[in-house]
Amino acid sequence: QQQVDELHQKLAEAEATNSELMVHVSSIEESNMILKAFVKSLESAQKDDVEKLEKAFENSNTLNSELQGRISQMKQKRKEEVEQLLILRAVSESENVNTELHNRIEESKQRSLKMEKLKKYLLDCQSLQNQVLDQIKSEKQKDNEKEKGTERDQ
Repeated sequence: QQQVDELHQKLAEAEATNSELMVHVSSIEESNMILKAFVKSLESAQKDDVEKLEKAFENSNTLNSELQGRISQMKQKRKEEVEQLLILRAVSESENVNTELHNRIEESKQRSLKMEKLKKYLLDCQSLQNQVLDQIKSEKQKDNEKEKGTERDQ
């Protein structure tokens, strides 16, 4: 009977310990459920963060592409502006050369006119000189004829 009582007591103690353990198990299960909910919440937040990061990455790539396009357009525009400036410079230099050539042609024309005037003057001088020489010859011839006539008369 004593052994039965001891067994009953041990059974009661075991049941009390079992009850305490069941409370702990219940508490652990409750904590597990809270942790699982927290993990799910973290996973959801992480998934949202990943989606946001992927979206930001896509936006960044799109922006980079747009910027590359703009840079290319700006480079092309700058290239065209440089080409236009080079053309304008070449036109300006050509106009300067043309002006210089025109000035030289005008100077050459002026020199030609002066040369023509000088030639005319020289021809007039030669003509006058020839007239004077002819006149001198004529007068000399007259003088010679007079002297011959005077000699004959003597």
